Amino acid sequence: MSERRVSATRFVAAEPREVFALLQDPAKHASFDGSGMVQASRGASQLLTLGSQFGMSMKMGPLPYRISNRVVEFEQDRLIAWAHLGKHRWRYEIAPVEGGCEVTETFDWSTARSPQFIERSGYPERNLRAIEATLDRLASMFASSEAPTMTPEVHYYWRPGCPFCSMLRRGLDKRGIATVDHNIWEDPEAAAVVRSHARGNETVPTVVIDGVGLVNPSAREVTAFLERSGT
Repeated sequence: MSERRVSATRFVAAEPREVFALLQDPAKHASFDGSGMVQASRGASQLLTLGSQFGMSMKMGPLPYRISNRVVEFEQDRLIAWAHLGKHRWRYEIAPVEGGCEVTETFDWSTARSPQFIERSGYPERNLRAIEATLDRLASMFASSEAPTMTPEVHYYWRPGCPFCSMLRRGLDKRGIATVDHNIWEDPEAAAVVRSHARGNETVPTVVIDGVGLVNPSAREVTAFLERSGT
């Protein structure tokens, strides 16, 4: 705490590269986040490296917001850290040990624009609790002898007043398929994603799964795609 850092470490029964694969892919971050704030990645899918920029959809309580991060520390399968405009850093370090690896997550506000504000607001204490919950979730994902099967995010693009969107929404809900929703009338980036899959048109509903776009699909077609993907 005196160094303006808080951290925790957990043993994870997995190879360092397996854990790093989750950290390196922003689309997977919500799967192990313990804070409840990380909702989904934004923009095109990518594997992070030094200098990569990536956006995330977040939520604090009932309030949604967006952040843009930049990778500021990177060593393949060993270290990754990112920061946004506030300049404080979230860092993950992975060390191989017998039977798996040790993962250390750190909230580092020594580089922050306003470290005193972070301390007065109680963020170090809250973030330490979130770190512990995140590492617990990460460890549980590899608790079995086999690597976890990652469920891909289903991104559902829609607009108000679209009857086909409503029909698909009901069908997906009936089948228990969770989605990350994007209103293309409120989100220009979402509209751009739809155009990239619909030959320049803003055709909705469009569903994107692991970078594959399904334009105006039925709920049955979405289900079939997920089944073919092994989900």
